[in-house]
Order: sequence, then C-alpha cells, then structure tokens
Amino acid sequence: LRLSGQQPEIPLELQDAESTVSIRADSQEKDKDTYRLHGHVEVTYRGMKVTADEASLNETTGIVEGRGHVTFTEAGSHLEADDIHYNVHTGVGCFTNAHGYVRAKVRRRARMLETENPFYVSARKIERRGESTYVVEGARLTTCECEKKGWTIGARRARIEVGDKVVSRDSVLRLFRVPVFYTPYSINSIARLPRQTGFLLPHFGNSTQKGFIVGGGFFWAINPSADLLLGVENYSIRGLARSGRFRATPSESSDITIDYYGVNDK
Repeated sequence: LRLSGQQPEIPLELQDAESTVSIRADSQEKDKDTYRLHGHVEVTYRGMKVTADEASLNETTGIVEGRGHVTFTEAGSHLEADDIHYNVHTGVGCFTNAHGYVRAKVRRRARMLETENPFYVSARKIERRGESTYVVEGARLTTCECEKKGWTIGARRARIEVGDKVVSRDSVLRLFRVPVFYTPYSINSIARLPRQTGFLLPHFGNSTQKGFIVGGGFFWAINPSADLLLGVENYSIRGLARSGRFRATPSESSDITIDYYGVNDK
C-alpha cells in the first residue's frame, strides 16, 4: 500500500492505480500510521472514492473513517451517509443514516435483453459485506427513483444481493407511501440477467380525464433475446384499457419493439 496526497507527492512514474491510495484535504497530519484529514477530504483507491468533511486513514490496515457529508462512489453504486467505516483492502464497510443506489455490474452481451433500473436504498445502517452484498437495518427499498410515485418496501432488516434478490424480514409494502400489506419474510428478485417471468406490482393513480386508475401487469421473459409485457388498467371515467410491449433482438445488428394500447372508451 502506498499513499499519495498533497504533501508529500509521489512521482507519477512510481504511482500504480492498483496499489496507491490517494488522499486530498484542506489540511492533513500524520500520527504514526494514521493520517488525519480535515476539510474537503477525498480518498480514492482503484475505482472507489470517499469524500467527507473530515476523515482518518490508517495506512497499515487500510481503514477509512469519515464523518460529515460522506459520499461513497464506486462503479454502479453511490451512497451518502453521516459516517463511514470502510476497509479499502477488503471492500467491507459500514454506513450510518445512509441513502443512495446500488447497481449490478453486468457486461453487455449481444442479443441479450436486461433491465436497467438501479436499486435504491435508504437505511439507518448499511453494511457492505462485499462487492455485491449489503445488509441493511431500518431500511426503505425500491426500484423507483421517487418513492412518492411508486412502491417501497420498509424492512426491519434485509439482505441485498445486488443483481439477484432482496431477502427482507418484518417488511411492509407501500404504494405511494400508503401501507398495503405486511409480511414477516419475503424474497424479491432484482436480477438484471436473467429477467424473470411474473406478475408486476399493482399501481394506482388519479386523473381528471381518466378518473381513478387501478392497474396491473404480467411480464414474460420468453428467452434471453425476447420478452413480452402485458398490462391492464381500469379508468373509472373512461373504461378498461389494455397495453402491451414486445421486445426482441433477432441478431446483433437488429432489434424489434412493438407497442400496443387500446381502451374501451365510454
């Protein structure tokens, strides 16, 4: 482990992005193996970056402890927190009063359809136990960027396997922040590959032109290069509406998307 910071600076020809921890701050001091950093702190290592108002870094253990306006950024992931305790060697860390998103690292493959949504999380405590495993306490979980316009799962404790599934305990499903039902144990797929066949969560809304809206849908992952989404909605003023979307990638240089929408307008 080598460190580069404002003072002293390691020559560029000796720096190795795979083994060098870079530190920046308005002021810094060293006490034995520990660097104490104050003001606009930045700690970077490989593809990871931590910023904070103040932090400490132990060059022997590789442990970063940061406080105040903490952000943690890595490829596909972004978390903001009050405090962080993170080991740059192992990738294991803990965040308090944190929120942000995590996204699976998936290499795109030809003729392979996949979902794009990141997974949003807000929790009293987030433990990062590896590149794709998080354990959260007092959490709200969703794939909707805005909680007010979609669904969330509030859980006492949950385990997130990024790109695979969420296992939650003592959880409550909310639609538009309204509690719908409680379950002591649930498993929800957040897999990008492969997409999974199944019913979608129901949705509700209100419109001056359509009235009260209630709807649902079904997703069919036909094969790795084709899928079908079918939906139905009831508009209290207008009538029953039907929708569908078929996607396919027949070859590496072609793709097909067919959309359908119809309503029995009163």
